[in-house]
Amino acid sequence: MVFRGGKNMKHQYYNSLPARIWVVLALALSLPSLSSTQEAGNDTWVIVHAGTLLAVPGQAPENEKTIVIRNDIVESVLDGYVSPADAGAPDAAVVSLEDRFVLPGLMDMHVHLQNGVPTLLMDDARRVSGTRVDNDAQSAIVATSNAQAALNTGFTTVRDAGSNGPAVFSVRDGINSGLIDGPRIFLAGEQVHVTDGNSWEPASTTPLCDGVEPCRWMVREQIRRGADFVKIAVSGSGSEDNGGPDDPPEMFDEEIRSVVDTAHSMLRIVSAHAHGTPSINAALRNGVDSIEHGSFPDEESIRLYLETGAILVPTLAYITRWTDEYLAALVPYQQVRKDQFLTMQPLGVARAHEAGVVIAAGSDVGSGLMLHGLSPLEPIAYVELAGMSEMDAVVTATVNGAKLLRMEDELGTLEPGKYADLVATETSPLENIRALLDVSFVMKGGVVYRNDE
Repeated sequence: MVFRGGKNMKHQYYNSLPARIWVVLALALSLPSLSSTQEAGNDTWVIVHAGTLLAVPGQAPENEKTIVIRNDIVESVLDGYVSPADAGAPDAAVVSLEDRFVLPGLMDMHVHLQNGVPTLLMDDARRVSGTRVDNDAQSAIVATSNAQAALNTGFTTVRDAGSNGPAVFSVRDGINSGLIDGPRIFLAGEQVHVTDGNSWEPASTTPLCDGVEPCRWMVREQIRRGADFVKIAVSGSGSEDNGGPDDPPEMFDEEIRSVVDTAHSMLRIVSAHAHGTPSINAALRNGVDSIEHGSFPDEESIRLYLETGAILVPTLAYITRWTDEYLAALVPYQQVRKDQFLTMQPLGVARAHEAGVVIAAGSDVGSGLMLHGLSPLEPIAYVELAGMSEMDAVVTATVNGAKLLRMEDELGTLEPGKYADLVATETSPLENIRALLDVSFVMKGGVVYRNDE
């Protein structure tokens, strides 16, 4: 039932010698075993019997369906529980999910794989708050472990929104080549930011985005390394002075536009870290393709989202991790800032959704208290904090993720011609979104990675 190969993801590799070394180190965590049924030149067929199937989120689910999978691609979706012979694949393995709810593989569009460790590996989450590993060899191991945690919880595709060094590039490439188990990874490489801006480190020797020409260089350098998209920081973080609702952008318009024009000329989209209203609007006016966080939008923000088609990646679940103990330990001005997020960010997401802004689920796992393995909390937060329907929340973590990646023809739904990425839950997430916390089956590209039964 295991198959490696099929359609290749289009990306550039970070082919430096250190990168290849880190791949070898990461392989120690998970060397896959190929099925004895896979032979060169032969197709591998799998048939999945789904008790309830949500093939296209946004459309009604159907009962008693058969998914026919050829290698890593959905060949057809049939009514009833069809036998291998009747499906035209007499040698197919059969996966019975007749008592479960089946939906496309989930997507998290904002993760940081080289930061922190999976929740499943920690007894006390507080021990790893803010954990970051900067050694490339250790980063490769941590990123591999975090990637596997994502896959184990049903997230077959993730988007890494900023990382340093070659480690995450190497882990992505190792997964794509079948050497490491993990989700599909799309990554930005190093975040493009100005001196003393968000994520700036005094010891960094990397040229920064200060002025038009340096910004162009930074973009081209990330793409040379193998970046799938470009990430810029237009505001500070939510914990910094310039991360509040009314704070001005860190980047000038000409710097933002330089990044956007350069990235687009090289067929890469641009996402912008932006919390405050002025930063959101500056990024949207200058042509970015997505806003990360987007915590404090106004009416102009909504107009610009709809006018430009930019997508919002809210990272709303982050605020659900702030315990009373955590908040009490903050200094007074930080407590004021956190109160602004707690009261205003859910309203901003609700306003954007009601206006028709496209929202793609992104959790910010790997940042602070958002530990790896907690990605399901993001669509849950959309329902519980922003008032979305369960169906709309599932759409953000499937269809809209594929739209953000510009891969609607390959990901996001279970239709013929698309990757056979699917998960199953014990109960329907359309009735209770928290069912996403109980994923019991995970398949990516026709390969079963988890089956609790």
